[in-house]
Amino acid sequence: MYKINIAYDFDGVLCHTMPAFHQYWSEKYDWRIFDGDGRSFNMPMPPDYDMKNIHSDIVEAINLYQPYLKPHAFAMEMVREFANRWNETPLIITARRPENVEVTDSWLQHYLGIPYTLVTTGSEVSSSGENKPDTIAKWGVRYFVEDRFKTCNNIKSCDQVFMPDRPWNTHRVPLDHVMRVNNLLGVWDEVTEDNL
Repeated sequence: MYKINIAYDFDGVLCHTMPAFHQYWSEKYDWRIFDGDGRSFNMPMPPDYDMKNIHSDIVEAINLYQPYLKPHAFAMEMVREFANRWNETPLIITARRPENVEVTDSWLQHYLGIPYTLVTTGSEVSSSGENKPDTIAKWGVRYFVEDRFKTCNNIKSCDQVFMPDRPWNTHRVPLDHVMRVNNLLGVWDEVTEDNL
């Protein structure tokens, strides 16, 4: 039995986060990471970059630039619509680390404007999202919206996983339980049709 009808990833689903990384690496390393079309979720690293810094750099980039980031098209409106439809508090499950909770909360309060529950699965050493499928199962989520291809395929407890089209998941064929959508309007169309 499902306890929550729908839940959402944060980065790449609700928030357009990539400009924070672009700006951060440009200012800190004078490195233009997205001069191309950025078709990889894993940012292409220069040969001299010390990968031991990746997690701390991501945390710092988010904390510095989160207030300047914008929501993805229709994201906030549709989260509010789903909350009204099912009379449930929006559940956001993110792989962000604990150090990013404060700025994430502030951003959600500003843009979403209704009560929500924020769950982070990132640890002090990683923000890879490996724990996300187990967390989704424990919360009893029926539908989940996630932009990362690998995470989508690893979520097996939901009726349906929705994957918004993003450059880093282009040309990748997900498993049968994952449905591609353009944005949260596409999720609405599928979910409301399924529940008629």
